Amino acid sequence: MADVGCTFTKIDNTANENRHMPPPFLPSATVEITKSMSEGCTEKSQLNEKKETLVEGDHTAYNMDNVGAGSCDMPPPCLPTKPPEKTEIANEGSKEKASPTKKKEAVPELPYKEPSWSGIPDELYSLEVLKNGSIVSTIDLTSKPFHVFGRLPNCDVSLEHPSVSRYHAVIQYKTSDTSNSEKGFYIYDLGSTHGTIVNKSPLEPRRYYRLRVGYVFKFGGSSRLFILQVSRFLLLPWLPETKTLRRILKDPSRDPVRTLPRIFARS
Repeated sequence: MADVGCTFTKIDNTANENRHMPPPFLPSATVEITKSMSEGCTEKSQLNEKKETLVEGDHTAYNMDNVGAGSCDMPPPCLPTKPPEKTEIANEGSKEKASPTKKKEAVPELPYKEPSWSGIPDELYSLEVLKNGSIVSTIDLTSKPFHVFGRLPNCDVSLEHPSVSRYHAVIQYKTSDTSNSEKGFYIYDLGSTHGTIVNKSPLEPRRYYRLRVGYVFKFGGSSRLFILQVSRFLLLPWLPETKTLRRILKDPSRDPVRTLPRIFARS
């Protein structure tokens, strides 16, 4: 037991002596490698710190990842001010205002010139619109001297059938009699693709054809029929007095406005 104790004291003394020994000598190349490794570790730690700030919400750190540590003192980026936003909004508004003018310019011009003998009718004329044998609507003809029929929405009577041209035909009123034509309504085809039919007869384009009360006409392949009508009080002096007319006028269940023009057309 005495010998073992002596050996422990010797080992403790040698350990104390080794504490004051100088560090071992290393070649210069290994010193430089260790320095570069230590510098690389510090740069990685700095980059990790910047990425942590990016996660927290600082977007400027992401743009500076590839920049050295000395560039962290750069000023923040310049943000846009409010006046440019107002100018951009104003420019957008001006573009929106300019777009309707372009749409208006895209609408083709009406290929029709109102004649000198045109005028507003002094009688209560109207058009009955029939589809599948029943009246679907009535068009008043007393507010304008002429009415345009076509597929465009700016027409007086707009039709959606694909065979109807954009500007298909015009119904024109003449205010007075002349040597070669009489007062009344005329229909004028504007050079349509699929034509205009009056009383089952096709019309030549760009010519005036007389329309009388009770005449039936249609446009292209559309199934809608248009019948020219007039008020019964203005029509009665023109009709012959017969037993059939008296019976129609006395019968309240029959509408003379729809019946009399058809009888007048047959006579």
